[in-house]
Amino acid sequence: MGAYSFWQKKKIPLGRASWSIVPCVLGAILGAYLATQISPKALNDFIGVLLMVMLGLILVRPSRWMRKENANGERSKRPLAIIIMFLIGIYGGFIQAGVGIFLLAGLVLGVHYSLPYANAIKLVIVAFYAFPVLLVFIWQNQVNWFFGIFTALGQGFGGFFGRAIHGLLSQCRSLDLSPVGHHRSGGYYTFL
Repeated sequence: MGAYSFWQKKKIPLGRASWSIVPCVLGAILGAYLATQISPKALNDFIGVLLMVMLGLILVRPSRWMRKENANGERSKRPLAIIIMFLIGIYGGFIQAGVGIFLLAGLVLGVHYSLPYANAIKLVIVAFYAFPVLLVFIWQNQVNWFFGIFTALGQGFGGFFGRAIHGLLSQCRSLDLSPVGHHRSGGYYTFL
């Protein structure tokens, strides 16, 4: 739903995002298969280590995330960027939890997209690989349908409301707050 909301508002130029979708989908299919072959203990250990890596990505030099402009398209087509997206796809298919942070890191820090644009691309990538990954888990008989349906509904509504709130905040930022009078207790403000 989140990806659809961004697409509907024409915030996602799919042509520019297509280079990242294919390696992520291929990596996610491989990652999902690997997840079905690993022991639960090894999976838990792996998740613990990766959660610490994600925390480090967020906390180390957070100013790197505040890019206003997108880099030119040439950087995104570099082989290293494609390999990074494939590896992130493996992680996304393998665990899924927190893949958004790794996708944002790859798109903002590696490819130099702005954070809002990278977030929209992230939603599209996850939307494209979710179905093939689900098929792998169905094939391996490792789907809990009860929890899966509720999780999907929650993520869908969250994406929809997140996009709606983003739109409202954008409208609020465009309003001009100008002082129109002054009084001893402070200024009067109005929306112009």
